[in-house]
Amino acid sequence: MVLLYSLDDPQHPIGTRQNGIGLMGFGKSVAWLDDQGEKAVILANSYTYSNYQWISSFVHIYDIQLDGFSDSTQPILIYPNSQQITFPWMRPPFIRLVCSPFGHLAIFDDLGIPGIIYSAPAGTYPNTNSRYFTSNTVSCIRGTYRNYTGIELCMPCSNGTYTYSSNCSLCTSPNSFCPYGAVEEISYSTFESIEQDQDYPESPENTVFDDILMQNMFSFNLRFAHCALVSPITWVLLVVGLGVIIAISMVIHEVFFPGTHITRDGTKQILKKLDLIGEGEVFQFLIDICFCRFK
Repeated sequence: MVLLYSLDDPQHPIGTRQNGIGLMGFGKSVAWLDDQGEKAVILANSYTYSNYQWISSFVHIYDIQLDGFSDSTQPILIYPNSQQITFPWMRPPFIRLVCSPFGHLAIFDDLGIPGIIYSAPAGTYPNTNSRYFTSNTVSCIRGTYRNYTGIELCMPCSNGTYTYSSNCSLCTSPNSFCPYGAVEEISYSTFESIEQDQDYPESPENTVFDDILMQNMFSFNLRFAHCALVSPITWVLLVVGLGVIIAISMVIHEVFFPGTHITRDGTKQILKKLDLIGEGEVFQFLIDICFCRFK
């Protein structure tokens, strides 16, 4: 549990906050970031109760004047973060922090190695990716701002505003807009209007299954080899063509060799083997008709 006191009234705490069940180390070191008692810095360590094993170390900064201090209060800054990383030479376990009257913050790891985060003026923020033991000052990223001196990060401009110097200015032009984190007013004319008209497929004229089946059976699509191969009309034409070739061969053989019936007998034997139901009687009858017709 962390208790925040003011030197003016040490009998009554300003606020309290608990770390939760199962972990210890929250509030291992506490300091005021300024002399007015507006912002508090808390070392939020996490250790296990069983063997006092270290899990993580963070530095939380709370705006006590605006948000108060309770279990539901969220910090305005958590160090380290994506823009303010841990100093390269420091170990992750932090054991102590100290603040100066000017808003500077010093952090010590478990080996006593310090890292100092200097308070940066408006329009900048302290960068901790440094080769030295102290942070350096860099300008705010475009689309973000900070109009006061401190160690916090720059914040993105809200909707309807854009970054101008160290503040956010309102979008005044009626023909422009400013999204979240805008760097300037964006004119509507820079965007092309796109109408997303989607054409839905038309329903087929035939909805009866028999009609659709008959329509697909007699369709012959030569654009794709697979469609032509699986089309029923392809196999019908193939069988008809084979039959025509056999019939022409038999007629030619009977005209030039009337005394022999090798072609007719061979064809009858082949068709007899293929006719599994009638044992060749149907095909044999058709051959006899063709033979009598052209004899």
